[in-house]
Amino acid sequence: MATKVRHKLQEEWHFTGEGAFLLTRFLPEDRLLLEGVTGQREKILSEDGLNVLREDGEAVRIRRTTDNAGHRGRYDEVDEVGPDGASDMARARRFYCRQYDQRPCSLGTKGLEAFIERNRVAAAARGIAWVPSGPALYRAITKRGERHVRPMRAMESQTGKGKRERWPKAVSSMLERAVAWYYSLRSRDRTDAYAFLTRFIKRANGIGRVRHGGAWQTLRAPHYEVLRTRIAEAENEETIAAKHDATVARRRFRGTRTTIQAKGILDFVLIDSTVIDGWCVLDDFADGTIPAGRPTLTVALDLYSRTPLAMLLTYEPPSIYTIMSCVLLLTTSKRDLIARFPQYADLWADKWGKPDTIIVDNALEQIGVSFQDACEDAGISVRWAPVKNPEYKAPVERIFHTFNVKLFHKVPGAVHLPPHLMSRLGFDPAKDAVISRSEVEGLIYQTLRDSYQYERHAGIKAAPETLWRAGLANGREVVDDPKLLEASFGKVGEALLTREGIRFEGMRFHDPVVTTRLLSQLAYLAPVRGRRKGSATVKVKIKYNPADVGSISVWNPEKEPRKGYDSLPNTDARYTAGGLGMWHHRRIEEWAKAEGLAFSTDDERWEARNRLRVSIENAAPHIKYAAMRRKRRLLDPPKPVLVGDTVEFATVGPGVLGSKVANIPTAPLAEVREGDGIPEKGPRRGGRKADATRARNRRRKQAEAAAENDARTERASADKAAAAPAEAGLSPDAADAYFADMARRMDTRKKRRTTGDE
Repeated sequence: MATKVRHKLQEEWHFTGEGAFLLTRFLPEDRLLLEGVTGQREKILSEDGLNVLREDGEAVRIRRTTDNAGHRGRYDEVDEVGPDGASDMARARRFYCRQYDQRPCSLGTKGLEAFIERNRVAAAARGIAWVPSGPALYRAITKRGERHVRPMRAMESQTGKGKRERWPKAVSSMLERAVAWYYSLRSRDRTDAYAFLTRFIKRANGIGRVRHGGAWQTLRAPHYEVLRTRIAEAENEETIAAKHDATVARRRFRGTRTTIQAKGILDFVLIDSTVIDGWCVLDDFADGTIPAGRPTLTVALDLYSRTPLAMLLTYEPPSIYTIMSCVLLLTTSKRDLIARFPQYADLWADKWGKPDTIIVDNALEQIGVSFQDACEDAGISVRWAPVKNPEYKAPVERIFHTFNVKLFHKVPGAVHLPPHLMSRLGFDPAKDAVISRSEVEGLIYQTLRDSYQYERHAGIKAAPETLWRAGLANGREVVDDPKLLEASFGKVGEALLTREGIRFEGMRFHDPVVTTRLLSQLAYLAPVRGRRKGSATVKVKIKYNPADVGSISVWNPEKEPRKGYDSLPNTDARYTAGGLGMWHHRRIEEWAKAEGLAFSTDDERWEARNRLRVSIENAAPHIKYAAMRRKRRLLDPPKPVLVGDTVEFATVGPGVLGSKVANIPTAPLAEVREGDGIPEKGPRRGGRKADATRARNRRRKQAEAAAENDARTERASADKAAAAPAEAGLSPDAADAYFADMARRMDTRKKRRTTGDE
C-alpha cells in the first residue's frame, strides 16, 4: 500500500524501553504492524503516530547493512562519533570511500594505489593528512558500510575498544561470583571479597589436582586491582540496592524530580529539624562544665525568598510540638526575641506572616489528629513530604549544611568527624564543650545576618533579603487571633470540669471567673444520669502544650460572641515557673514516689523538683552520655514564644493556584466549624501494605483449608475402598470366603430378631 513515508517491510525500529521491532505488515488506514524481534509482542501504530515518536526520540529506525560477503556491516555494531569529533583516519577512510562510490575503479592493489594518488590533493585541501594504503582502502570499501551508505561511525577504528577477557573461563566465573558476593551484604568490603576470591581459587586448585593429578593446570589468582575494577564496573542501581537498600540506590542513580515552585512570599514555608553537629553545656550552671548534649535546630524557611522566618533551638528531639512552636514564631513579630537580642533587630524585622501552606516531614511524630486539628484551627494548609525523601525539602536541607560548614563545625565541642575518627584523633566533644545554648543561638543569628541573608543565593540568583522585601510590597496574610492560634496548637484531650476547675495529670487548672462562666454555659451538655450531686460537672475538650503545662485551653462551643477557647492557669504557679513540660512533670512525680516524698501541695512539688535538680547536678559529671541526654530535658524544657498584641490587615494577590485567588480563610476555622473541632480520622499509615498482607494471608489460609479438605476426602475414600470388597478381579476363593461370612452375619442377625435382642 502507499504510505506517506517510504517504509520497507522487515525494516527495524527500536523503541525506548521496549526493544527492537520489525515492520511486518501494512494495515488499512495508514496503520503499521510491528512485531517484536524477541518474544511474542506486537505494536500497531499509525504512520503519523510513528513519526511523532521518531521526532520525540522515542523511536529510531535501524538501517541494517551488509558487506560483500553478506556479513553485517560495522554500521550496526559501532557507537556514534563522540563530541570530540572523528579522527583524521576515519575522515580519510570516508573521503576515499565516497570518491570510490562516485567513480569506481579496480579493487586491485595497483588500481587502488593509483586511485589514491589521483584524490590525494583533494583530500589535503579538506585538511586530511592521513593517506591509506591500497589494502587498507580495500578493507574500508568492502567492510565499512555499502555503496552510498558510509556513516562516519563505521570508519572509526575499533582496535582495543572491545572488552577482551584475558582470564581463563573458570577464573572469570570466580571473579563474577566474588563481585556478586561483595554486593550481597552491606558489611563486606573489597578486601573481604578478594580474600573470598583467593580462597575460592585455592580450593578449586586443590580439587583439580586430586581429580586430574599432574594434568591439572594451576589457576592463577588475579591481582587485587582486577577485582576492584570489576566491582566498580558492576556498580549500578540493582547492585547498590542489594548491598544497601532501594532508597540508597534511588538517591545515587535516579534523576531528581522537579521540586515545588513558589510564586510569592509565604506561598510555601518549609519546616524541618536537625540535631546540630556540636555539644553545648547547660545554661543555668555557674561553672558551665556540665555537657547537656547536642541541641535540635528547627527552621521555618520561606521557599520563594529562601528567608528563615523562625529558628528554634532546644534540647527537645524533633517532634510535632517543636514544629508547632516554630509555626507560632513565624506568625508573630518576635518582639521577645528582639528584646533578648537587640543587636539582631534588623534581621528579624518584618520576618513574620501567615503562610498559605507549610511542608513538614511525614514522620510519625508529626502526623495524627493533634497536628491535623491544630492546622485546621489555624486555617493553614499542610503538605507532608514523601517518606524518606529529603530531596523534597532540598532548600531547608541546604541551609542546614550551610550552618554546619560556617558555624557548627567551628565551635568548641563540634562533631565534625565520624565517631571512630574523632576517638582515634583524641577528640571528645562532650569534654571540649564550653559553649552554652544561648551563646550558640546568638552565633546562629550572627551567621544568618553576616553570611547568608544579605549575600547572593545561588538557587534564586539574588539575596534572600532582597526578594523578601520585594514580596512584602504586595502585602501578606496575618492571623486574626494569635491567642486562638496558641490554643489551637496543642495536644487534644478530654477532662472533667467541676467547681474546682480541672484535674489533669495530677495538677489542677482553675480560675474562679473562667470556671464559673464555663459551668454556666456548658453544664446543660452533661447527661442527667451522670451529674454529680451538689456540683455541676461536664466533660470538655481541652488542649495543652506538653512543652509547657502552665495552662490549658478549654473548648467552649457556647462562648459569646463566637465559640472558641478559654484558658485555665495552673494553680501551682511556682512549680510550673520557667516553662515546665509534661514529660518533665511526670519524671519528677515518678522520682518523688521512688524517694517516698510527698507530692500533693505546691510546696512539696517545688521541693521535689529542687531535690531532683540537685541530684542530677551531682550525678551529671559521672554518668553516661546516654543517661545525660535523658536528664537534660528535665533541666531545660522548651519554652514556646508567642508575643504581639496587634493585628495588621493587607491585601494579597493571586496565590499559588495561578488565576485563582488563594482560598485559605484568614479567620481561624475554629470559630465557624461544626461539631467539637475534632477532625475526621485520616487514612491509616501503611494501610495499603497491611491490606495486601491481609489479602495474601487470607488466600494462603483458604488454600491450606482446601488442601486439608481434599486430603480428608481422599483418606475417607481410601478407608471405604479398603473396607469394601473388590468388584472386579475377585478370586474364586476370596468370593467364597466373602459370601460365607455374609451368610454367617445374616444368620446371626436373624437369631437376634427371633430372640428379641434387636
